[in-house]
Amino acid sequence: MIILEKNKDFCVVVKPHNTLSEHGNMGMPELIAQELCLSADQVFPVHRLDLLTGGLMVYALSQSAAARLSSDISQGKMQKYYLGITGTLPEGMEPEGIWEDYLYYDRNVQKAFIVTKSRKGVKQAVLDYKVMDQTEGCTLILFHLHTGRTHQIRVQCASRRVPLIGDRRYGSAAKSDLALWSCGLSFPHPVTHKQLTYTYYPDTSGKPWNLFPDLMHIELPDQ
Repeated sequence: MIILEKNKDFCVVVKPHNTLSEHGNMGMPELIAQELCLSADQVFPVHRLDLLTGGLMVYALSQSAAARLSSDISQGKMQKYYLGITGTLPEGMEPEGIWEDYLYYDRNVQKAFIVTKSRKGVKQAVLDYKVMDQTEGCTLILFHLHTGRTHQIRVQCASRRVPLIGDRRYGSAAKSDLALWSCGLSFPHPVTHKQLTYTYYPDTSGKPWNLFPDLMHIELPDQ
């Protein structure tokens, strides 16, 4: 875990792959509390990342900051950017665009599904994407979430026959960590309301990120 910024209101951290983003058995709140010499109940999750996804997160360090950040997130004031790696794009798929779907997350099987009709438990999922690079049968894609549904990027990719590399739950045969990384966050400061922006890119020394050694030079859209 890496702490990029810490003040009395919040901290911005880099969550490793295979680490819980919420309270649990050495989840991120516990790790942050240990690092900052706090108790775990002084660290407040305000959003989440899948267990298998790594990258940027923000945690509140006071109840008032947690309330403000949670409110801003619910109003769409937090911008989230992700990098993902898939296989070769299917014929006819545009290099950039918007994906809009209805998702149903089945907690019994811990998996999301694309559905065609709105019903109880179904939520709209929207993101825009842009292909950044392609090499050796792999495609680097930048995603910008408009909604934050469970497994959203994973299932929206898989439904278009481009599962993320390492995402065995959604159809990838690759035996590697899930190639999905939270690379950009932008949100208002919970006290001053000044817009804050953070970027952090995945380590390119390991597979499959090593296929794209220049990804750290990627500029995110204006946030």
